[in-house]
Amino acid sequence: MNFHEFISNNNLPTDYKKPSKEIYAFMSSSTDIFVELDQELDKLTQDGNLFKANFSFTKRLEKINGRKQKEIETFLNEKNIKTSINSNKKN
Repeated sequence: MNFHEFISNNNLPTDYKKPSKEIYAFMSSSTDIFVELDQELDKLTQDGNLFKANFSFTKRLEKINGRKQKEIETFLNEKNIKTSINSNKKN
């Protein structure tokens, strides 16, 4: 089961619902952008023509900004939820 299925198919406490959806959207957008970036860099490496590269997906970077990441980290810390992102971090 993935995270989206988990948050969609389970009864989460009210104060977890919105942040959980925001975390999913943040992680999903991040993953999508990195996959697209990797594909464009592969194409660029193969043909060497920078002008053929399509970096229009970078317009979506606003969804994965540092402010949103900080909000997510704050929520995780407040709820004492340990992840690979925040478990080694000193406040």
